[in-house]
Amino acid sequence: MGKIARSLALAAGLAASSLLYGVQRDATADPSSISAQWQATPDPMPTIRAVPNDDFQLVLSFPGRFRSLCTNVTATAQTDEDCFGPSYLLNGRTGNETWYQIGLAYNWPKSNSEVNKGFFIIASRFVVDPALVDGRIQNVARMADQYVFPVIVNNGDTVQLTMDIDGNNVILGERDVTIGNRLAVPFPSDGAQEFEGTVGLGDSFGFSTGVMTEWVHDIRRTNERRNEETVEYRPCSANYQHLVTLSASEQFISDYGRSQMGIKEQRVNIPPQGSQEAVINFHGLTAAYRSDGSFVTGQLPDGNISQSSSTPPPKRQ
Repeated sequence: MGKIARSLALAAGLAASSLLYGVQRDATADPSSISAQWQATPDPMPTIRAVPNDDFQLVLSFPGRFRSLCTNVTATAQTDEDCFGPSYLLNGRTGNETWYQIGLAYNWPKSNSEVNKGFFIIASRFVVDPALVDGRIQNVARMADQYVFPVIVNNGDTVQLTMDIDGNNVILGERDVTIGNRLAVPFPSDGAQEFEGTVGLGDSFGFSTGVMTEWVHDIRRTNERRNEETVEYRPCSANYQHLVTLSASEQFISDYGRSQMGIKEQRVNIPPQGSQEAVINFHGLTAAYRSDGSFVTGQLPDGNISQSSSTPPPKRQ
């Protein structure tokens, strides 16, 4: 128990693996909150011989206080050679140490031998509880709730991710702007009145506020994960953040917890009338912030950070 407990304590101080662990509930567990038109029949899951133990996170985080959060992301179907795919996430941290996450995942690992094949929506709530670690009571992060279910989303669709605090609930929402489908999943707010912004990879538990592309690979194939396609997150309004942090991290996942293998951060101060941009390179992966408020991960078009879509980003509805 001592070794496992120490690993849990170590994991609590690192950026959390957002989707890999926790109870996976079927959408029928809460049918009143799920639009049936979103639901798809999952394809048969392929047999996987690889182990999803090398976790990469490319993060754009920002400070401030918010009653709601919103981003538009391009649904991009892509996998590595082991059939593992990424997740595209909106994160929100509250002041009472609760973390919410809504995202679109593609071929995300379900276990060491299976993946959730195709596009899935994942909505999660993380909390911090006291636990006995090496004979002492310490606060440890854990996943409290998670819904995972297949959805009808086409490659290239624009998907809007939202978070809203509404009374006693935090409403996690997802809307396919291209074909019009939408859903909302309620979680308890635990008394929170607003989301609190963060800097970098988040607080001591790895809870951050912002957007993130996460991808888990088999560490034995470290040189085969470089060809990530471009994924763009665009703000839902012109009120984007002028002070943000670009971050990248790599963690090794074992049966005993997590260990940090690398981290890189770059703080970007965008003047209200300025046009500063930034890019971060991390083990062959790229994350960039454009002055129009968009966040890009993967291969940049023609290596040009400033190349962005001429179409205005979809507004919040």
